[in-house]
Amino acid sequence: MARTNPLTRTGAALVVALSAVAGCNPVPPTPATPQAHLASVAELELLHTVYFDTDADTLRPAEAAALRRFAGLLDDRLTLETIVIGHADVRASDAHNDPLSARRAATVAEMLVAEGVPPARISHHALGRRLPVAADDEQAAWRASRRVEVVARGIVVVEPNCPDWSRPSAIHPANLPTSNFGCATSLNLVRMVDDPRELLRGAPLGLNDPRRTADAVGRYRAGEVEPLNVEASSR
Repeated sequence: MARTNPLTRTGAALVVALSAVAGCNPVPPTPATPQAHLASVAELELLHTVYFDTDADTLRPAEAAALRRFAGLLDDRLTLETIVIGHADVRASDAHNDPLSARRAATVAEMLVAEGVPPARISHHALGRRLPVAADDEQAAWRASRRVEVVARGIVVVEPNCPDWSRPSAIHPANLPTSNFGCATSLNLVRMVDDPRELLRGAPLGLNDPRRTADAVGRYRAGEVEPLNVEASSR
């Protein structure tokens, strides 16, 4: 009977072991499929407090400057509702404090309108001395209670960050969809909607503003439509 060379047996075993190891190599993961470009929509609430001197309904220069800066944040497409609430401290009667807090609220509302906030989106109310601010001492409490609270509620609509030029937009060897698929549709939807609330999931669609639509058609026919700034929209 023929004898097997030990070296031959060792070589065969090594080949089998290497084959087994090679068969255990992990399969490379499938590249992730690019997600569709969608606009992000979220509800936002901005708060600002204006303080007044004792028995006064006019704005101090510093308070007026701060209110102007706040009004600059209230973009027309962002802010849907602005509530202005006037207050007073507790040192006088309701007969005195209610009209005083109403005048304070009106002062703030007038400045917001002057700074470009649509009047139809502003509602102002007066609570007099009914909601005082608690503080360590009476003087601090009175000072903090002589105030007008501004609550601006709205919808933030962020345009999708596209086009995406990180990969070719037409053919992919990995059989991936185009990276900019749906980009133009999402951008146009964000820019054409009349009311940003209509982009919220589940919100009912409102009626289109015929005046705005007619103006848009007129600008298009007159050649006044600005070209799409791709670089600006891809920041």
